[in-house]
Amino acid sequence: MQRIGFVLAIGAVAFMLGCNDAGRAPVFTDAEVQRIVRSDTFAVATDSVEADTFAMPAEHLPAAVDELFDDFIFAFDQNSALQRQRVAFPLPVDGDDGTDTIVSPADWHHQHVFMHQDFCTVLWSSPREMLLADDISVDSAAVEQIYLHSRHATSMQFARDSADGHWRLLGQRRLAFADMPLAHFLDFYARFATDSAYQRAHVSSQLRFVSTDEDGEEEPVVGFIDVDQWFEFAPELPRDVLTNIRYGQDYNHLRRIIMQMRGISNGLEIQLSFVRDGDAWRLVGYEN
Repeated sequence: MQRIGFVLAIGAVAFMLGCNDAGRAPVFTDAEVQRIVRSDTFAVATDSVEADTFAMPAEHLPAAVDELFDDFIFAFDQNSALQRQRVAFPLPVDGDDGTDTIVSPADWHHQHVFMHQDFCTVLWSSPREMLLADDISVDSAAVEQIYLHSRHATSMQFARDSADGHWRLLGQRRLAFADMPLAHFLDFYARFATDSAYQRAHVSSQLRFVSTDEDGEEEPVVGFIDVDQWFEFAPELPRDVLTNIRYGQDYNHLRRIIMQMRGISNGLEIQLSFVRDGDAWRLVGYEN
C-alpha cells in the first residue's frame, strides 16, 4: 500500500505531501476552464480566521511547491499571501442556478480548502489512477467540497500557468449531484456512513483487510475479516462533507471506487474499496 505523509515545516516553509498519465481525461474542457466559477459556499472565512492563518510572504516559498499539485494545494490552504498571489482575478463565479458573478481582490477572503479538517479524501476509480498524485506532468486539477446531505458540490478549478509553471485558481462553481458522474456512489455513501444497519448490509462477508505499520519496517498484514470485525476496526467515516481532489480521474462507467483518506500534518492513510454490483455498492477492501 502506498504510504503518504503530510508535513508542514514552517521553519523551512517546505510543504510536502506524501496526501498522476498522458491519457487522463481533463477535469474540464478548455471552454469550461474559461467559465469555471465560484459559489458563495466558499466565502465562509472571516477576518479573524484570516488573521490566524500562516501568512509568510509567498515569494519565500520554495520553488518545489509548484511541482506537484499536492504540494501547492496544501501551501495554498495555509498561506493567505499565496492565495492572493495565485487567484486569477477577477475570478468568475457560477452558481448552479445559472447566476454568474465576479470576485474582485477586495472581495477575497482566505479560503480553507480542507474545511479545518485534519484529513482530506480522494476518490479514485482504479489503482492505476492513484499514480496521478505523483505525476509532475499534471497541469490541471480541481478540489471539490461535496455536501452529502444537500446533494451539491462546489468546485475550485486550478491550472498550471505554461509561462511560469505556477499553479493558479481560475474559478469556482457550484454543481448539483445530477450533474456529477459520482452521484450514484455519493448517494450510497451518504447512507452508508450514517446508517449502521444499511452499512452492515453493504459490507462484503469476506472483507479484504491490509494493515501496515507506520514505519513500514514490517511486512503488511493481509487477510480477510467478517462484518462484525469490520465494526470493531472501522475508522470514523466523514458524514457531512467529502473533500475530493481531482487530478484527472475518469468517473465514467463507474464500477469501482477507492476512497482514500489522507492525513494533513499526520501519517493517516486509509483506503476503502467499493465495487458496484448492479445497482448496489459493497465495501470489499479496507487498508490502513
